Amino acid sequence: MDKLIRHTLVLLTVNLSVTHAETIETSLDHQAYLERSAIQFLAAEIGESASGITIKMSDSRLRIPACPSEWLFEKDKPSQNLLTVECLESNWKLAFRYEIDGFAAGQSDLSELSLGKAHALLSDDLDAGHELQIEDFALDVSSILPEALRTLIETGVFMKVPAAAGAVVTASMLERGQHVLIAREYIPIGQLVSEADFERSTAASVESANALPTDYTFGENTKAFANIAKGAIVSKKAIGRPIRVLVAETLIRPGETFSDLNTEHQEVLTGAPDGAVSDLSALGRSVATSQIQPGSILRYIDARREEDVKKGEEIRLTVARESFQLEMDVIALESAFIGDTIKLTNPESGATITATVSGKNRAIK
Repeated sequence: MDKLIRHTLVLLTVNLSVTHAETIETSLDHQAYLERSAIQFLAAEIGESASGITIKMSDSRLRIPACPSEWLFEKDKPSQNLLTVECLESNWKLAFRYEIDGFAAGQSDLSELSLGKAHALLSDDLDAGHELQIEDFALDVSSILPEALRTLIETGVFMKVPAAAGAVVTASMLERGQHVLIAREYIPIGQLVSEADFERSTAASVESANALPTDYTFGENTKAFANIAKGAIVSKKAIGRPIRVLVAETLIRPGETFSDLNTEHQEVLTGAPDGAVSDLSALGRSVATSQIQPGSILRYIDARREEDVKKGEEIRLTVARESFQLEMDVIALESAFIGDTIKLTNPESGATITATVSGKNRAIK
């Protein structure tokens, strides 16, 4: 296959200046090391052979500095084959494109090929998403496939639209395969999974539209959210991390305070509602706003804070001094929580008192 012209588009450079101690030769050495590191990173990320990945930074103005630590790479825009590299210690950052097997992102190589007509007739009906094979064509001893079409089949190409037997295959009917992850073995729902449970393959866009990105980061607690068949393409909804939620352990009635006696923590794979409470401590002293059935996931909308002192209620005020301590019953003029400053009134004298809430229906001055 003729290789496309390999070039790199430099999108962003920061700190391109060269110090007096740096020469063009040393910069070229740094560039070669950077290219090798980028290729190794990409080979591991996308499952391609390092020999099939090309990076070429040919801008003569670009000076690659030495990086005292390791280069940091990130696939910034995988759909555009864009890779970002930075060295934090030298405040240097660059974004460039890479190519796989000679094809750069965004190139319309299929539409530009002439596949011929006379000897590229389908022998059977094909569905959209079918991976094209040489055997799919009606050939006799005197006919051969156009070289361009044969090369595409060898590198992996899929039917973008359905076609009937006898149809002439054109470039507009084809598409290159998308990188996907497929399950090595059957994976039941709830099973812990890692990158080792999957292998990279290619599939048609009709099959990979909702596929999990091949650069997905598997964490320690990543689980299967659904049963995944052996060889199946892994969808975005099939893999994820469980969500920790607070669940009603018993029937909780309106006005009842949430506690470890009527709630418990659970991990759920799917179905967590918006505003789900993740921890009992997040509710503080809260009570239920409505009746909650056992097993229901608690939401913040299901709770309201229970003030330690409520407006209009009688509370116990303690007045403490070095030589004496006095307690009296007063009326709260506002609602408040422990630690809040609150206004109170003495029902006998009518005087207004300011004190600090110290507990349930208690204040100190």
